[in-house]
Amino acid sequence: MTEDASNDRNLVRRCLKRDEDAWNMLIRKHNRRVYNLCYQFCGSTGTAEDLTQDVFLKVYGALDRYNFEMEFPTWLMAVARNLCIDHYRQHKREKVVDIEDASHIAAPQGGSPLAQLERREAHHRIHSALVKVTEDLRMAVVLRDIQGYSYDEISAITGVPIGTVKSRINRGRLELARVLVGEHTAVGKGVEA
Repeated sequence: MTEDASNDRNLVRRCLKRDEDAWNMLIRKHNRRVYNLCYQFCGSTGTAEDLTQDVFLKVYGALDRYNFEMEFPTWLMAVARNLCIDHYRQHKREKVVDIEDASHIAAPQGGSPLAQLERREAHHRIHSALVKVTEDLRMAVVLRDIQGYSYDEISAITGVPIGTVKSRINRGRLELARVLVGEHTAVGKGVEA
């Protein structure tokens, strides 16, 4: 067990004893990663903030059911994933991409102003395309390519076998590429017209 995992488990134990400082430490430690997952999934800063808050409320209410054999971040991200999917299913027709606010999520830094602008534009295109990818494939791509989780961790978060995880990541990348190529082609045709 890593020191970080041991620390998370100790914080959870303290939370179970109603230690408010421990709860605040858990939130500070994991808030950004939960927010990023929610944002990558829904594409809206306001919705991502609401979902992040909902995730931590749900986790707080379920701490007594936490299995200490599981890594806390894996369990936390599984809760976040489930809430994101629930939200998506309830709001399918309201696909909103907050492009203006997307730059603070893993926005590339460094280089010339032109290079930064090009990277930011590519970043925006990817975010807007991600919301058009089906939810299970989008979640797999976000967890692997944006959040950096291993196949094993994604399997634990999503509750599907590693082979399915790999398949979803591959299919998700292909679907994302199709969306991006389709948008590029549509823009090109619009320019020629």
